[in-house]
Amino acid sequence: MIKVNCVAIPENLMESEFFGHEKGAFVGAYKRSIGRIEAAYHGTFFLDEVDEIPYHLQDKLLRFLQSSEIK
Repeated sequence: MIKVNCVAIPENLMESEFFGHEKGAFVGAYKRSIGRIEAAYHGTFFLDEVDEIPYHLQDKLLRFLQSSEIK
């Protein structure tokens, strides 16, 4: 079970925290990092304070829930 308090994550880091990132995706990304969604594979991904997630990221989370694919 992966628990995430959305208020504790800065808005500019949320997408990377949830979905991960590839090496070189941004300054300071020295290696590939899996996101918390991928870490919870076949488990539970619990979002607390989900209303604090920006709308563009809520849309991306909804698409993931509908398709079960990380793009």
